[in-house]
Amino acid sequence: MKKSHTRLLPLLLAAAMTGLLPSVPAHAATQNIEACGDGTAMLGSLTAIEHSAFQVHLRLNAQHYSAYGNARADSAYVLEFLQREKEQARLADADYICISAGLMDFIAPLREQTDVYLQETGGTQFIDLFTDVPEEQLAAYADELAKCVTANQDALTEHYKAIAQELDRYDHAKVMLMTVYNPLRCCKTELSPERQACYDKVSAAVDAMLTETVNPLICELGETYGYTVVDAYTVLDAAGFASPENLDPYPTSAGYEALGKAFLKALDTPVPEGYTTGDVDKDGAVNASDAAKVLIHAAASGAASENGLLTITGELLSADYDHNGVLNASDAARILIYSAEQGAATE
Repeated sequence: MKKSHTRLLPLLLAAAMTGLLPSVPAHAATQNIEACGDGTAMLGSLTAIEHSAFQVHLRLNAQHYSAYGNARADSAYVLEFLQREKEQARLADADYICISAGLMDFIAPLREQTDVYLQETGGTQFIDLFTDVPEEQLAAYADELAKCVTANQDALTEHYKAIAQELDRYDHAKVMLMTVYNPLRCCKTELSPERQACYDKVSAAVDAMLTETVNPLICELGETYGYTVVDAYTVLDAAGFASPENLDPYPTSAGYEALGKAFLKALDTPVPEGYTTGDVDKDGAVNASDAAKVLIHAAASGAASENGLLTITGELLSADYDHNGVLNASDAARILIYSAEQGAATE
């Protein structure tokens, strides 16, 4: 049976489109989440929400989130970041400090050597070496690529020890370290057995470095200092979780969803289940009643953005229809439009 709030549709739409019902100022943040590193855990999406795991956590708990990710941040960058007085002053107020480092330490030299080979062969991306280069030449390339993977291994080890020590000054914060995963294990391109063997040689070199040196060290440091370790290596060890064809090491949407759930678990935050975007009152229908509840909430208690950050209660996670981190009349308008379209489709 349909709800009896359809008379609200013209008024709500008018208010939404003209901005007569603005968001109320944001609630004060209850906790500070600071994240630094290569950005692996800071981007992407979680289920239907086009935001990172940290932003979803912030939605559920009205917390303040800051990400200082850099697409090329290696362990040296993260260490230098933590040693800056300005950053130390800010991190002193953090309740959570999340670090993802080490991925770029082997991706960078791998990219550098790959670029040399691509110039020689006329290829455009990493996977071209394994699909287009003659097998005899490819075997030599694979040997060199496997060697360059470990070029920064010793430096990475020393940097991570220093990173762990730097983080020890923040004894009031929950520190989370992310293990490093191997994006090459997720290749979806089908290769001949000979070419696959060459590809596997490079991937195995990465795997050996991570499983024998880097990740055991991260786990050891976590145990020594009492830090929480999020095992990204295990979480992302599945096909479809990364796109290594062009040495783009970041997870796919499916990978971010899996990693996001792991981080939310580490943050002691339940992952929302069973919600549908727009169905604010959870009755199984998306219609004008839901839009009305969005507007009532925006007017009464509010949710707004502050420097790109947001505060939305967990009960209203479904209400942010456009997934932009702000709960206001625009969401109500979109819910009404969707409801009208669904009604027209069933007539």
